[in-house]
Amino acid sequence: MNLFLLVLVGAAALTNGAAAPASVRPLVLTRWPAIGIQDVKVVDRYAYLVVDRSGFHVLDVSNPTNFSRVGGYTNVTSAYISLTVVENYAYIADVHTGLHIIKISPATNCIRVGGYATAGQAHGVTVAGKYAYVADGLNGLEVIDIGNVTNCVRVGGYNTDGVAYAAAVAGNYAYVADQEAGLQVIDISNPINCVRVGGYDTEGSASDILVSGNYAYVADWYAGLQVVNVSNPTNCTRVGGYNTAGGASRLALQGDYVYIADDFAGMVVIDVSNPTNCSLVSHYQHKGRGWVPGIAATIDRTYVAESAGGLYALFSLRNVRSTILADATPGTPFTIEAASGLSPADPWIPLLTTNVTFMPFKFVDFDVKPKKFYRIHQP
Repeated sequence: MNLFLLVLVGAAALTNGAAAPASVRPLVLTRWPAIGIQDVKVVDRYAYLVVDRSGFHVLDVSNPTNFSRVGGYTNVTSAYISLTVVENYAYIADVHTGLHIIKISPATNCIRVGGYATAGQAHGVTVAGKYAYVADGLNGLEVIDIGNVTNCVRVGGYNTDGVAYAAAVAGNYAYVADQEAGLQVIDISNPINCVRVGGYDTEGSASDILVSGNYAYVADWYAGLQVVNVSNPTNCTRVGGYNTAGGASRLALQGDYVYIADDFAGMVVIDVSNPTNCSLVSHYQHKGRGWVPGIAATIDRTYVAESAGGLYALFSLRNVRSTILADATPGTPFTIEAASGLSPADPWIPLLTTNVTFMPFKFVDFDVKPKKFYRIHQP
């Protein structure tokens, strides 16, 4: 079994009237400050960001404790919304000006090479083969031929019933997160004549979508994560999900885990290895500096974008260790405890008792479990 991040539960008592509550939290490796981050994608050593009003940025994240900006493209006036990165290009959906294509090789000299001014408001984009599929708001799904990036041409599309906010492509189908209209499935085998073949009306407002195997994972705003079986695109059925108790807006997928950017609850990690019984694995509450519009997950790190706080990097080491920071009154004994669940039958097991004179105190737990909750107790 794997553990990507910590599930944290604060538990503490005040030592005196002036002392702060003892607490534990994930170890944040570093932060790149920026106001207005809209989305983030990470590929190899680079993080690619779109930031409101300041455009596109490339960060070298190979040193997890010291991000450095190495390039970008800022000569665009309107606000960006989302992006995808495929090989040497970043494809950016801009609600005001449509699709932008940025050449990102080399990363130190990013250049806009093409694009397409869509008729609606471009909220999301995905790329498959020679086509970019743009979720174009009230205009539905747009299919853009990007075979020649310097001369992009619209070849087809489908006007969905709702507000197209994100799209994913698998095989001959495009899956559209269509806000109040839920999940829409469009046959794109003939891009010139796209046809709706099915869908599923989710409970909330479908804001993002990922497809893997037989399942579509939908960020459904106040209804959290919805898991829909799309093995038969003409008869999509919901098989499971998890209510994040916030505003699920963006998704990332790594192995059996879906990482959810929740505008109110922060980052939530859900185990979807059994789609009919999704379970909470981890949670990271953001710092209250704004909403969480973007998230990216790699095999060893998780990147959380806060609209007013910047880009945060956290550990997500598989089968290796859990790293947390303990914060308590210096010089007073405290105990870090762990449990496998939060029911009364799940015992809290002491892991370490100490009375260090400096805070915060980094603690590494090498006994990694499928799921662990941590708390700190101080007399």
